[in-house]
Amino acid sequence: MVITSEELSLLNSGGKPLKYTPSLINDADSNYLPTTIKVESQKSENLKVEFIRNLLTILYGKEVANKPRPHLDTKGKIKADFETKGLKPPCGVTVEKWLE
Repeated sequence: MVITSEELSLLNSGGKPLKYTPSLINDADSNYLPTTIKVESQKSENLKVEFIRNLLTILYGKEVANKPRPHLDTKGKIKADFETKGLKPPCGVTVEKWLE
């Protein structure tokens, strides 16, 4: 059994891809540069959540912003607004998870 350098770096980083730099790549891996995923900071994530919640509050009120799921999954105001613009709304469960 062989463990690739990518698998080893995932193990070393607790399952999160590392940003590869030349110092992290040895000679054997010089021809192999796996795709990396940029990991955003918690602060950035928190700002996104706050922005989404604020937009929902401005457009639909605080009650909808606190519980958007029924307004997306049923024939609620948010779903209707998306559909009138020819857009597909995200699933209510997804939006709730974003806001948690």
